Amino acid sequence: MYWKIVSVEPVPGADPVPENAPRFVLHRHTDARGPHLDLRVEDGHGRLRGWRIAADDLAPGADAEAKRPHPAAWLDEDGAALRLDNGRCVAESVAEDRVTVLLCGRAETRRVALRAETPLPAGCARALAEAAREHRLAPETLAGLVRDGVEARDRAVARLCALGRELDGPSFDARAWRALLAPLGLPEIRAHLAGFEARLDRLHPPEPVSRPEPLARDAEHPAETRARSAFQLLQHPRP
Repeated sequence: MYWKIVSVEPVPGADPVPENAPRFVLHRHTDARGPHLDLRVEDGHGRLRGWRIAADDLAPGADAEAKRPHPAAWLDEDGAALRLDNGRCVAESVAEDRVTVLLCGRAETRRVALRAETPLPAGCARALAEAAREHRLAPETLAGLVRDGVEARDRAVARLCALGRELDGPSFDARAWRALLAPLGLPEIRAHLAGFEARLDRLHPPEPVSRPEPLARDAEHPAETRARSAFQLLQHPRP
């Protein structure tokens, strides 16, 4: 499940935390997916649970991913990670979609609130995965391609509406056309757009891409005029 850090607030003068409160550790780590933070908290069953936080600092707005249970040894061992903080943790509120904890660290106490982000429906996630395999795309490129597709659709719809207003004037209903095009894919939208462009071409036939340049006046190019006259004499010699 994916989460987002909603807030991180210092809590000066917080009440002392019981010594039997769960322990936590905050590491900065780099793996194959890049640099991140690991916040791990004891779950009461000899394991650690927590979040992989895609950020350099514990700050609002950072995306987080729920981690699988880890060995409790991480509370005392760092391995290749850098220990940023550790101490005791108090869960102020725990719900399915929101968690607020007090992290009583070595130097300060912070209140951290996390909110669960709505995941994609299974069918949608499956369709994205299939599209990535079909086109041999890396999963991390999908978000950018979605944005590109939305922009391409918006441009095609905007051009269609502009042509419609040019061709049909006040009788063109842009709102109705946008509603008609909304559920269609980009190929269907382009097919409708092609119809409007064909109408425009019939109304205003496109001109040739290039035109023959007019010959300059003879007076401006006397040398060319003499050469042309000589060539004409060779073709039609006088008797």
